[in-house]
Amino acid sequence: MKELVQNILVYVVIVSALKGLITNPKYNQYFQFFSGIILILLLLSPILNLLEYESRWYDILEEKVLQMDLDEIKEEMKIADEKFAGMVEEEYKQALLGQVEDMAEGHGVGIKEANVELAWSGGEWEIEEVSVLTEEGPQAGQQDERISIEAVIIGENNKIRQEDTSKNAKALRKDICSSFIVGKDKVHIWK
Repeated sequence: MKELVQNILVYVVIVSALKGLITNPKYNQYFQFFSGIILILLLLSPILNLLEYESRWYDILEEKVLQMDLDEIKEEMKIADEKFAGMVEEEYKQALLGQVEDMAEGHGVGIKEANVELAWSGGEWEIEEVSVLTEEGPQAGQQDERISIEAVIIGENNKIRQEDTSKNAKALRKDICSSFIVGKDKVHIWK
């Protein structure tokens, strides 16, 4: 309120000084018109300030709502990215399995089941392990005397599976290792 009174006093002083400078009566009516408009604006300034404050309140509120929407969109994008990464991983796995099956077919090895374990590391997918179960399994009642402990795994239904050491399986292992650039310890071919 104090500011409004000061503004009106300054206005009165300036208008009185300028009115004394205008000597031509023809310009006096224009001066009164414009000085009246300025006085009206001075009197309306507290109301305009309230409206401006109110619009700032709406701006702050709108900013908060937009920030909430942005956070929600970011969360949805994160979920979509995770789903997309899962789909990419599955597609990559399927492509790798197809390549393994093609290699096995090229080496004359029949595949009953194959699996590829992947891990995300350093911004790319890395092959953790390749497991292949060949169609040839040990015959019932037969045992191989030359089996080492490292070359045996207990599979589903507690069946003991041994590593396939045939010439074709070794060639397949070597081909998988060189194609996928993985160590021999990460490629397992089971009977």
